Amino acid sequence: MNKGRASDDGEQQRAVSPLVGLILLFGIVAIGTALLLVAGSAMLDSIESGAEQEKVHMCMDETDHRLGTVITTGAEQSLAFDDSDCQPQIAADGTISVARHDGEHPDWDDDDRTATETLGTLEFELDEQTIAHQGGAVWERTDSDTRAVKEPNIGFENDTLHVELMQIEIDDVSGGETVVRHDHEGASEATSNLSSVLSDAENNVTFKIESEYADGWERHLRQEKESVSQYSVEVKRDSDDEVEMTIEGIGDPPAEPHFVIDEDHGLVAHDQEEPNAIENNRVGLNDRFYINASLTNYGSNPGTVNATLSIWNDSERNDRTIESNHSIYENNTIKTGPSGDWTNVTDPQDQDQQQYYFEPESLGLEPYTEYEYDIVTDPGGDSLDERGKFIVEEESPEVNISITEIEDDDPVGQGETLTVHADVEKRGYGDGQLVWLNGFGDNTVDTTMIDPDGDGDESVTLEWGSVDLPEEPDQTEISVSSENSTETADVDVEPLLNITAIDVLDEPVEEGDTVEIEAHIEAIGDDTQSDVVLDGFDGSEGDRTQSETISATGSPTTVQLEYEGVGERTDRVTVRTESPGAEDDEMDEVVVVERDGPVCSEVDYEGSGEEGDPYNVSTVDQLQCINDDLDANYQLVDDIDAHGTEYWNKEIVGTERIDSETVTAESGDFGWGDEITLSESPVVEESIEVDAGPGLFNSDPNFELVSAEDGIIEIRDSPGDWDDWSELDVTYETATQFGNPHGFEPIGQDGNNYPNTFVDSNWDGDAFSGDFDGNGHEIRNLYIDRPDERFVGLFGATNYPAEDASVGWGSTIENVRLTDVYVHGQQHVGALAGQAGGTVENARSEGYVEAEEQLVGGLIGDGAHANIDNRLVTEGTVVGGEIAASGNARLNHEGIGGLVGRATWETQVSTAYTQTDVSGANYVGSIVGTSSYVPSEFEQMYTTGTATGSDSDAGAIVGHVLSAGDSFDSSVYWDETIESDPYGEIGNWYTGSIGSWTIETDWIGRTTAEMQGFDVTEPDRMGNLEFADEGGPWEAVPDDYPRFSWELEAEGIFEVEIDDVDNVTAGNTSTVDVTVTSRDRDQEEKVVTQTITLTNMDGQVVDTKDVDLTSYPDRDDSETIELEWHTSLDDEGVGEVTAQSEDREDSAPIEIDPADIEDLTGDVDPDDLDDFPFETDLDGVEIG
Repeated sequence: MNKGRASDDGEQQRAVSPLVGLILLFGIVAIGTALLLVAGSAMLDSIESGAEQEKVHMCMDETDHRLGTVITTGAEQSLAFDDSDCQPQIAADGTISVARHDGEHPDWDDDDRTATETLGTLEFELDEQTIAHQGGAVWERTDSDTRAVKEPNIGFENDTLHVELMQIEIDDVSGGETVVRHDHEGASEATSNLSSVLSDAENNVTFKIESEYADGWERHLRQEKESVSQYSVEVKRDSDDEVEMTIEGIGDPPAEPHFVIDEDHGLVAHDQEEPNAIENNRVGLNDRFYINASLTNYGSNPGTVNATLSIWNDSERNDRTIESNHSIYENNTIKTGPSGDWTNVTDPQDQDQQQYYFEPESLGLEPYTEYEYDIVTDPGGDSLDERGKFIVEEESPEVNISITEIEDDDPVGQGETLTVHADVEKRGYGDGQLVWLNGFGDNTVDTTMIDPDGDGDESVTLEWGSVDLPEEPDQTEISVSSENSTETADVDVEPLLNITAIDVLDEPVEEGDTVEIEAHIEAIGDDTQSDVVLDGFDGSEGDRTQSETISATGSPTTVQLEYEGVGERTDRVTVRTESPGAEDDEMDEVVVVERDGPVCSEVDYEGSGEEGDPYNVSTVDQLQCINDDLDANYQLVDDIDAHGTEYWNKEIVGTERIDSETVTAESGDFGWGDEITLSESPVVEESIEVDAGPGLFNSDPNFELVSAEDGIIEIRDSPGDWDDWSELDVTYETATQFGNPHGFEPIGQDGNNYPNTFVDSNWDGDAFSGDFDGNGHEIRNLYIDRPDERFVGLFGATNYPAEDASVGWGSTIENVRLTDVYVHGQQHVGALAGQAGGTVENARSEGYVEAEEQLVGGLIGDGAHANIDNRLVTEGTVVGGEIAASGNARLNHEGIGGLVGRATWETQVSTAYTQTDVSGANYVGSIVGTSSYVPSEFEQMYTTGTATGSDSDAGAIVGHVLSAGDSFDSSVYWDETIESDPYGEIGNWYTGSIGSWTIETDWIGRTTAEMQGFDVTEPDRMGNLEFADEGGPWEAVPDDYPRFSWELEAEGIFEVEIDDVDNVTAGNTSTVDVTVTSRDRDQEEKVVTQTITLTNMDGQVVDTKDVDLTSYPDRDDSETIELEWHTSLDDEGVGEVTAQSEDREDSAPIEIDPADIEDLTGDVDPDDLDDFPFETDLDGVEIG
């Protein structure tokens, strides 16, 4: 064991150095209460009633042996003896205290200069004596005195005090068999406590032991005192249970130069200077090396030093004597490794080069043999307490690999198993090495460990369980690798046809048209021939090319296909290959059919719309027709592609009036539900009038426009007794010229127009007041372009509350994902909702949102007494304009935000993140444009977006804080690499208080690097967010910003969770249990395969396994697998292993205990060391 303190710099200045050292080994044993309960009952009665003294000594010997085994090996031991009498009593007796002091006596009340630790005791009580285990010693106490049966390991050697004690503590554990385990934490704390006092001692040090066995401790310390010649040591006992030992004058160095070996660093390669540069002191036969140790001058005067470096070959010794070429001052250190600080005294011819290295072959050393080395200083006469050792190897350990066979009777195809056999040639000493197989994409697909014992050849078999064919035609090479060797081989791949792209050449089209489709196809593996097939909207074959030759080496082949008779609505076509000799592929693409939106009377839903039985929505037509029943409940049951909505609802810019058109009922009168098809269309809705004709009591019927495009109206009334509705006159206008399409009509486009109180609403109807559950499905490519309208979004407005309603009352919108949206309105504009009342939770949008004025947000334009503290996300671009009002009329018009433009009334905005670029005139924020005038607390959110205001300052978190009572929690972060300022302005412009407030801001700016990756959970990163492992909504994502759990589940990820990790000794195999869960949803219950990898503490892949999981429409699928890490002898310490899917990763701690390998560096004699240096080897255990 190295007893010195390492020095990293040969000229490092050291503290005043005494000539005494302290070696402190503090083994801690914690005793569980289960043992105490046993010891306190029948055991004592049994022993006191007649157990023989010899038997008790045997019991104590066995107890001491088991405790010692835990300390020395770390292996768990049982204290449940076969003999029920053989159980010790636990006593909380004994302490050891230490004090540093300048005067004659220590001040034990000075907490800064004293420290105390308990010792604890195990006792066997006899009639006339007690046998006790305390401080690592065994004591026998009678009425007359106490003697040591086994001496404590505290004493002096070469004027150095060694303190090696065992501490026994009671662990509050009960039940089950009593066992002894390591307690590293307690050991470290105890040593640190004593070290804090001893490390600063300069003059006197006093140890005090308080114990019932103090007379035994006194006798032992007085015996040890006799061996000290250099210092004054006093032992005294002032009371029956207290003994003190004081060491005086420890800070007086000798006058003449005195060099001590501070630390042996082992061997250093000829061309290196770092300590321990040669791993495990194993050198090649032709390697040149130096012996590297730190030598420190503890004398008060400077001087040069000679160092004799010796190697023993059997009885023959080979020396190199070197002399420092400059003086070393007091407390300075010089290293014997390669440097310009030495002159080779043994061979003066080498004085210019200082070549005092050793070369094994020139010394006649034999390979695979262990040799010893030593160092002697002059002046000082110090040498290694125990000689260092090294092993000579014929060559550096290496592994050479040759691939001998790839099992491929047939070319390997997609999803098949590929087996690779390789020969491994291992030469040189060293432990086992990892060998791994990489697939086509250079990803590790299998691993194995080779034999760790010496030289030899070995055959290994590696397996790629489910081949994933390459993305490029020329990527058909696999490789087998070790740490220092790689062998590659080409694999015969079953030809794979890969459709790389589909282009729709005619777009948009109308129903019944013919559309041309162009497909780009390449072959992987080999040239092949294939039919290329086009399937139409309904899955039926639409077109086919015959036997196209697809090349594996040239550019992709382009084929053209036609689809005749396009359907009524936008849908997708599929191009697929069909070849008998290749793996086929397919790809689909949308064909946009231009039309004017749905006829809602023709749209049906499954479900009743009631709570518990909502209407099922699976098409964009069903989504649009929610406007017909705004009070019902709805749920998405599939993803919706809203392509084509960009051609809906074209603006009418020219009309023709039809003054009167008479329509006649087929029989009798027109009545409820009768439809009238007008002769001209399309019809302008607001222009229609229906007249029942003259008559004193004749009334006109109510009606509804069913289809403006087809000119269909429906009677929504029944005739009265005096009505004559057999003929009706209809006056209307037809559209003759169209402008730009307005796109999708917002659902419930009638919100609370509070900013424009004195402006009449242009819209009739209500806000959406039902519930809408997206079930995590995605709505893609929604298009809305209504720059002259308010309340614009997928939902124009969700119902706003009555004045006395609580926050969040009303409709609920949840579990919705919007992708590639385009939303453009005038005011109250957001991708999900122009204005949100009620509750919005688990919602995200991605795309472009713009308002001509303000109250615009990436997700929500403004919150009206809404609960939106619910895991919301926005990505994309938000653009706002200027407020149209002037003066004080501008009140309540403000806000351009990445998530929400404005939080109105008591709306709370928290638990969200944005990755948006937000711009506008003023009131611009990457999360919130403006807060409300009601004090609000913002927490659990972050942004990585930009905010740009043309007329005022903008902010990453908020553009304008309108309430002095607003507070921003320390769980609010922004990426200061992207945006420097968290806010734009503070104050109420309406009351003229801009810039006059201070608000509570604990928000935190972090760099991009600090906000990404799996370590964002750390306190100095984004640790104030509430992550899932603590019950929160956030998930750390590899190489990305944190996300919400619900998002990842909605995207169909493979989650991984490490259930258990085996802690092992280096060189053994650790098994890691991992549960893999698929969150994917699929109506067709497809099977998805992912490769799960295990990486070790250094980030190296050490095992892989393919997992097949089914994507169910309504539940998860999971599987628990075992991954293995075959550790090497160098893999010791505490760290983390990581299991990773293609989507997620999970890490768990692992402890690799050092293997039982001999330390080949020499031990330093601690005589004449620095100011109470100690090396602590703290093997704590607990018993319970």
